Amino acid sequence: MDKKTVKDIDVENKVVLMRDDFNVPVKDGKILDDFKIRKSLKTINYLVEKNAKVILMSHLGRPGGKVVEDLRLDPIAVRLSELLNKEVKKLNDCIGEEVKKAVDGVDFGDIILLENVRFYSEEKENNLGFAKKLASLGKVFVMDGFGVVHREQASVSGVAGLLPAVAGFLLENEVDVLTKVLNDPERPYVVVLGGAKIRTKLELINKLLNEADWILIGGALVNTILFAKGVDVGGSKIDRELLPDVKKIIDNNRLVLPLDLVVGRDNGDEARIVDVGQEIGQNEFIYDIGPKTLDLFLKHAKKSQLLVWNGPLGKFENEKFAKGTFGFAKELPGLEKVIVGGGETSLVIHDLELEDEIYHLSTGGGAMLEFLEGIKLPGIECLLDK
Repeated sequence: MDKKTVKDIDVENKVVLMRDDFNVPVKDGKILDDFKIRKSLKTINYLVEKNAKVILMSHLGRPGGKVVEDLRLDPIAVRLSELLNKEVKKLNDCIGEEVKKAVDGVDFGDIILLENVRFYSEEKENNLGFAKKLASLGKVFVMDGFGVVHREQASVSGVAGLLPAVAGFLLENEVDVLTKVLNDPERPYVVVLGGAKIRTKLELINKLLNEADWILIGGALVNTILFAKGVDVGGSKIDRELLPDVKKIIDNNRLVLPLDLVVGRDNGDEARIVDVGQEIGQNEFIYDIGPKTLDLFLKHAKKSQLLVWNGPLGKFENEKFAKGTFGFAKELPGLEKVIVGGGETSLVIHDLELEDEIYHLSTGGGAMLEFLEGIKLPGIECLLDK
């Protein structure tokens, strides 16, 4: 990484403000997946060992600039305390006099977690005044939330413009792994893309058509591509605005599309397998790749020296439409080098307990895609150069 990290700056006996990404799934106050929290521990422990006063900040969910009780960070503080075997003091706000007093009142070596920064609309607006209030809490800024580095927001790039700003170990590792993919991928290089919206991934597909050996497309992402080829997609959603752009790529032989599909009604009933090109009713929707497609995708995957996967291949939350995604994921441990990113894809990896069976599980989805697209990300660009 060509940016400074916590090891390149004096943090000993300093008040360190650290941006993490603790945006984890929480239900009824219980954390369903603590992967992102666990990945943050290395940097936090390093700062504590240096006797720094550690002030953590993050967002959770989409509160829309107002206080939402279910999106408070209390469960995060509890889990952090358990994992660190050390109390993490949770505050009920992220700015203001009471917060400042609490920060001043704890000892060096202690840890404080601020309240959800997105309770303020100024966060997403990258408001300078809000960024100054956050920055006033610390003397050094550590960016360790890879999942938000593509956001131009107050707690990301805003604070970094006001304090000496460096990367934490989580961010450093993500950048090092993905830089190798971007600049010098092992070959054959296979990319698997799924998920819901082709709009968010079309530019990446265009770039990868010049870089990857094969791009396997599944999920709702494939609907618009199949429609552009004249294939019946039933009632499945397509992005008509993008059809002219999609038509430019549909005949590229590096693009690997489904041979068959699993379709069903909106209520999930009457799931059936159809070959691509076969008639689909207007009250039916494409919800998964079929068995022939899974075999085809695995055939390409097993040839790879590097496989990058982002986005599920179907509506995996419903077991009738989960065979493509889970069937593909189960074969990952046998592959040479696998990198997986995206919240839903990561959930599948955790459900199958494959986290330690693959080369790299990214803590970012959108950030990972934009990084591989070659976009300069504000949460990285704002850090001090080495």
